[in-house]
Amino acid sequence: MLFTFIPGFFVLCYAVVALAVSLATRLGRKDSVSDMDADYPSVSIVVAVRNEALQIRECLECLLQQDYESGLYEILVVDDDSQDSTADIVNKMSGQDGRIKVLHARNHKGNLFAKTRPLDVGIRASKAQFIATTDADCRPPSSWLKTLVREALKYDKDMVCGCTVVDGPRLTQRIQRLDWLSLKCVAAGLDILGKPLTAMGNNMLFSRNLYLSLGGFEKMGQSVTEDYLFYRSVARANPDRGMITTSPGATNVTIGESSFLDLLNQKKRWLVGGTDSPPFAWILFVIFFAAHFSIVGTLVFEPYLGAALLVVKFAADAAMIRALSAQLKVNVPWILLPAYQLYQLVSAIVLPVALVMTPRVDWKSRQLSLTPHRSAS
Repeated sequence: MLFTFIPGFFVLCYAVVALAVSLATRLGRKDSVSDMDADYPSVSIVVAVRNEALQIRECLECLLQQDYESGLYEILVVDDDSQDSTADIVNKMSGQDGRIKVLHARNHKGNLFAKTRPLDVGIRASKAQFIATTDADCRPPSSWLKTLVREALKYDKDMVCGCTVVDGPRLTQRIQRLDWLSLKCVAAGLDILGKPLTAMGNNMLFSRNLYLSLGGFEKMGQSVTEDYLFYRSVARANPDRGMITTSPGATNVTIGESSFLDLLNQKKRWLVGGTDSPPFAWILFVIFFAAHFSIVGTLVFEPYLGAALLVVKFAADAAMIRALSAQLKVNVPWILLPAYQLYQLVSAIVLPVALVMTPRVDWKSRQLSLTPHRSAS
């Protein structure tokens, strides 16, 4: 009886959480932001790059095509000691368009590491009112910057974060698209429910004064997940200063990981960055892993019960994916939902083992310690 109750309890909790964030995502902030008669502020788009020769050109071309007055925004590319031709590509494009400026992370005088170092260099070099951040593997639509700014002006926020979807033809990339839709539905739903947790640094707009008022990353505390650190710092200081938007115009696109090993490494880094999460987030972590372990265990020892629990989880995941994809107006590879279930079950078991056996994370050819606030090299 107990063996039946405990798995059912955790899977039911998982389904309740999924339903809550799905409804919140569907019902919260449904009104779209129309064009506004307003004085748009100056913006610096900061792109931290390291060994991005294959990605950076297309990203910058997308940023140069933003539907925003050209004299009001600049693109600050901060090269973090790239070992390929990234710097050459950016320097050439900078010579062709004065909106692109090249900075170097090695000029940073502090003790920051990983991505916090180039981001801090770019933010502090900017004189604009707002900072927008994205990554070299992203392809922001032309509406991206203007939509983020309009959302900030409309809701009077110092930070607005959009949702990013994964693109790419590979199986791993299509499964990752489902994974990110599910995860971002949780983040957006929690945000609307008054429990802000995290946001994506590749789709973020914030006032420069907000960053400086928090003391920058030096004061916030370094992390291998700087976007989570920043968003949590804003939430702790004043939850009303930031928000996640599900506006389609602010939907960024990123090129997904090319292998399941890369996906695993990314999830490891996220888990490490979330070790200082608030209590409610730890409850969600426990529910997530317990639900998946319960399903795997019951599939082995009680196949019919395990199949029933898997169907419940299948429906819960579909609800979250559908809720956010409907808001963002993006396509979903529904045919891969069964494969996504298998990926989640396997990764939920492999991740804890991987964290113990390989206590380091590879980030841009650098080894980072799994201790949240310390570099391993």
